[in-house]
Amino acid sequence: MRPLTYAVTEDPVGSGVVRLAQECGYDLGPVLTPERAGQFADSVTALHRALCLITFDPAGLLPRLPEALGQVADLYNELAGLDDLLPPSSQLGARLFDYLLATYLERRSPTLYALLALVGLIRETPVPADGDVPAYVRREVHWDQVARLTDPAALFADVYGWGSDTLDAGPLLARLADLLWATGLPARYQPGETAHDDGYLEVGWVLDPDTGDSVLGLRAQTAPRQGDELPGLALVPTAPSTVGYDADLGGGWQLSLTLAAGAEVGYQLTIRPTTGADLETTGGKPTGWDLSAELVVSKSATTDERTILFGSADASRFEVRTVSLRGFAESGSETTDVGVEFTVRGGRLVVAPAEGDAFLRGVLPGGGLFADVEFVLGWSSTAGLYFAGGVGLRATIPLDLPIGPITLVSLTLTVAADTGGQLEATAALTAALSLGPIAASIDRVGITALITTTPPFALASAFKPPDGIGVGLDVGVASGGGYLYIDPDAGSYNGVLDLRLLGIGIGAVVIIDTRAPEVGDWSMFFALFLDLPSLQLGFGFTLLGVGGVAGINRAIDTDALGALVRSGSLDAILFPADPVADAPAIIDEFRSIFPPAQDSYVFGPIVKIGWGTPTLVEADLGVVIQLPDPVVVAVLGTVSAVLPTKDVDLVVLNLDVTGVVDVGAATLAIDASLHDSHVVGYALAGDMALRAGFGDEQSFLMALGGFHPLFDPPANFPDLRRLSLGISAGDELRVDFQCYLALASNSVQFGADFVLDAEVLGFAVHGSCGFDTLVQFSPFEINTSVHFGVSITAVGVDLMGVMLHASIEGPNRWHVIGTATFEILGLPKDIRVDELIGPAESEPKVRAPDLLTDLVTALDADDAWQVVGGDDDAVTFVADSATSAQRAATPDSLIEVRQTLVPLGLALQQFGNAPIGAYSTFDAGSGDGRAAQELRDWFAPGYFLTLSSADKLEGPSFELMRSGLRFGGGDPAAGKSVTVDTGYRSIVLDPELPEADTASGYTAVLDAPAGVPALARTVGGFSATQDVAVDTVATSYRLVDGTGSTLAHSASWAGLFAAARTGTDLHIERETSGVGR
Repeated sequence: MRPLTYAVTEDPVGSGVVRLAQECGYDLGPVLTPERAGQFADSVTALHRALCLITFDPAGLLPRLPEALGQVADLYNELAGLDDLLPPSSQLGARLFDYLLATYLERRSPTLYALLALVGLIRETPVPADGDVPAYVRREVHWDQVARLTDPAALFADVYGWGSDTLDAGPLLARLADLLWATGLPARYQPGETAHDDGYLEVGWVLDPDTGDSVLGLRAQTAPRQGDELPGLALVPTAPSTVGYDADLGGGWQLSLTLAAGAEVGYQLTIRPTTGADLETTGGKPTGWDLSAELVVSKSATTDERTILFGSADASRFEVRTVSLRGFAESGSETTDVGVEFTVRGGRLVVAPAEGDAFLRGVLPGGGLFADVEFVLGWSSTAGLYFAGGVGLRATIPLDLPIGPITLVSLTLTVAADTGGQLEATAALTAALSLGPIAASIDRVGITALITTTPPFALASAFKPPDGIGVGLDVGVASGGGYLYIDPDAGSYNGVLDLRLLGIGIGAVVIIDTRAPEVGDWSMFFALFLDLPSLQLGFGFTLLGVGGVAGINRAIDTDALGALVRSGSLDAILFPADPVADAPAIIDEFRSIFPPAQDSYVFGPIVKIGWGTPTLVEADLGVVIQLPDPVVVAVLGTVSAVLPTKDVDLVVLNLDVTGVVDVGAATLAIDASLHDSHVVGYALAGDMALRAGFGDEQSFLMALGGFHPLFDPPANFPDLRRLSLGISAGDELRVDFQCYLALASNSVQFGADFVLDAEVLGFAVHGSCGFDTLVQFSPFEINTSVHFGVSITAVGVDLMGVMLHASIEGPNRWHVIGTATFEILGLPKDIRVDELIGPAESEPKVRAPDLLTDLVTALDADDAWQVVGGDDDAVTFVADSATSAQRAATPDSLIEVRQTLVPLGLALQQFGNAPIGAYSTFDAGSGDGRAAQELRDWFAPGYFLTLSSADKLEGPSFELMRSGLRFGGGDPAAGKSVTVDTGYRSIVLDPELPEADTASGYTAVLDAPAGVPALARTVGGFSATQDVAVDTVATSYRLVDGTGSTLAHSASWAGLFAAARTGTDLHIERETSGVGR
């Protein structure tokens, strides 16, 4: 501020401002009028006077600091206004502000100025004379680099090209020399003699002034590129093997230097971005000795007073007594590390109770909570940026400091930076409270400082609310506790409760998200569990607990639910044993299984049932429903059995099961897992899964223990553990048995594996045998692989072994491939087998069926016809034995006829394993040209089309295709109405009367005219109509060429199969869309 104040007071008015502008590269002489110069001088003088008040009254610094920062911002805006006097591209205001700040720092704190110049926050650029503007040095403050101080490697890469072939080491060495000189070290920079010479930095001391012999020196210079190693810096010291040096730098600053080496050798420390720090000597890297160097610059307070880093004297604050800066280099025969550390000693965190809530004010001491700590913030070439004792920019310091009923457990320090130029530093305490039967804990409560590192600058501190609060009590009839997790930034509040009241256990979990991005508003989940005294239900069953779950704007994640079952952790969310202790895991599991979802609700009951007295079998069962769309029903269950008693647990079984029916997707998923189980010491484990689809795409796949190694399950099918039985007797004996069984739509798979390991007196036997079998139904094929092996070793030496690996495929023809290996004392002998067994049998000739006759027979069957609809419930048809093969219908009824022999309208290529005969396409119509609706049923395309293995994998196993017709309905036609009076009379119906007397005028008889083999049954006088409108999701397919263009559409995959085989670049794609009907 002072250079600007002096400049505006120079005579004549404005001459000083013109001089300052020239030092920033601009000429204001022709445009700065005396009136404008006077106005600018008045505003600067007023601001200077206000700042002087703060200078003369340091005690009022903090109260006046916000106002002072606002005045600095106003000054910045005033300086920027000078740009109005220059062309639009000028930046006089910004440059003048940078000039004043840089000049101030250079004069008042040369060390800080040199440090800021080294890291690139302040940059100096010599500019030659231009017209009336003399030569000057442009000084710029790069505010955008402040937030990057947490990543020194990236910062130095931007400023000096560190990590590239264009390393600019000259400015780096020159600025480092300025920094060392500013701290009082005898450092100088010697520029290079050529354009390609970066020069060197040199530091030297005479350790023995009397003799001048013991000289300590350090030269820093460029380390050129070597092969793949990028250029870096080389530090070449000159010193005896052991050096200790201390110096008083003045102003309370002390310097301490320690250097030790195992031998007096010529060496240099090379620092490169690719390999880090590496110690080199004339003969290569040293071995068998160590080198360590340490340089410490520190300042200690002369009294017990502390310096406040952030906060204020009457509020929450963080203060320190001693600070130090340490540079170090350590190298041994294997590792090298170089770095710098910033140490705070005598640090104290004070949490003022006035800033907390009522609970904190009631339990915290009047003087507030405080903790004395020491911490180290550093960077090293091996560890990066760190807090000593912490990870990254976060450290937790154990305290265990009792203060009355309060115990300070730990102190957590964090530093974070964002891309907006702000730094956030937080210091937080974790404390515990004990008041009689009540215990409480407060997790990480403290103070947060937010520093704005770009103009206008700002420093704000605020109370940091706790991350969590725990409460426990024990008053006899009631005991237990709870914990509340608080994350105000994320808008998340999670709580758990575990209480026992009058013999009833109460457990609860609550999850509330007020800023859930998935729902745009809020969502909540709640789970309640009551552990009850054993209530008898009969037949040995007891009710042990009840509970339930409910969620608003929550859904069921079926994949997460299945993963929880396979991990054997389902019991963690069904009546958890210790909700408070396991709260983080329980909350995470509930969050993953019931994620936020807009306008979705979940609810359902949960019960705990036992059997036996005492309880031998215990089951937790629950049903959870998701509404409204899609509708999902999930059944959860865990079963635990301990037999014969818990004290003698010869049999222990723990099974987790979940079944999910997704009504919207028309899918069924079942997952089961056997875990932590054993039978008489034999460990049991394994997984089971089933996936089925009953909608437009029907599918079925079930596996117990996994699949055949050659089978590729669908991507959405989980990985399963083999069903296993294990026996272990220490290192002497181990037996493992594993097996699996899987059922797919076209195959069955099964296999087993047995492994035995035994060791006695140095002799070891390893044996294994197993098989894998895959049976494919269509076309029929068997693939079996077997393996067997036994080996014997003595004290680690192979004595002998026998191994067999074979595979068998068939049956047309049987192909056997195998290898038998015999090994004695490490010498192997292989016997290979590759044989075809049996003659190649041609497929038996299958006679083509008469599909036309079979289709007519199927359509003529009585159960192929059905009457649906009709609005007159008052009309009742009486069956007549003489017309039992006929169907009666009201005039407004709908008639359906269907068959499942062949899909209608599809060009058939085969019929199972038989040819199709004379006709390949079959269709049906109403016979008299009337409109009719199509009926569809499930057909297997592979049964009617010749598909390759790839086609079978690509296409659906089943799909809906045309199977019949629906016709009739509508409003019946009638003649003129006649009104008559009716009365009651008795009529005797005699079975001997002609049948026309009992059915005339009311019965419509359906019959097939002679000579009509296809679907042609009609009802005279009926008119076709559409059925009731419904909303559906239609699945269709399209034929696409290599360019992505659509060539054709079809409701079925099979309908496009023949066309897709006509070109090599054609393929079928599935498309699903909502259709309103």
